Amino acid sequence: GCTRRAPGRAAGFTLLEILVVVLIIGIVLTLATLTLRDDTHERLKTEGRRLAALLTLASQETVLQGAEMAVVFSPQGYRFQVLEEEKWVDTEDPVLRKRQLPEDLTLFIEVDGEAPGGDGMDKDAREPRIYLFSSGEMTPFTVTLKDRNSTATYQASADFGGEFTFEP
Repeated sequence: GCTRRAPGRAAGFTLLEILVVVLIIGIVLTLATLTLRDDTHERLKTEGRRLAALLTLASQETVLQGAEMAVVFSPQGYRFQVLEEEKWVDTEDPVLRKRQLPEDLTLFIEVDGEAPGGDGMDKDAREPRIYLFSSGEMTPFTVTLKDRNSTATYQASADFGGEFTFEP
């Protein structure tokens, strides 16, 4: 046989079915929020680690080649320069190419204890820069990466010897 609905019972959802659906939606939204937050922190961490790795590589290159390098920073990214015939020119090395941060990330740098408007500024440039010397040393600095859409930040610091420290 076939089953028949009891007379007088209306078609629709029970309260239990509605509660289960609301619970499932809540769980999905919670997971999505956690994923987005972790993703932002991971991107900040990835960019900070990339910068440290590139600076380490550039520092090693200056020692091997006996050349002086500089890294010029802007809120949107950074670029590497090499000293050629008393002038700073952008490097042609594809690994040390100009780097642009993702749109929602911004960069702040404090060079040798000075804010970007202080003595850390190069006299013929309006952007702060750090120097990588052929002796293996570099200008001490602290760079902070910040997400524009949240309070998430990531900080990398380097001392005169090129040793990095990171703060989440």
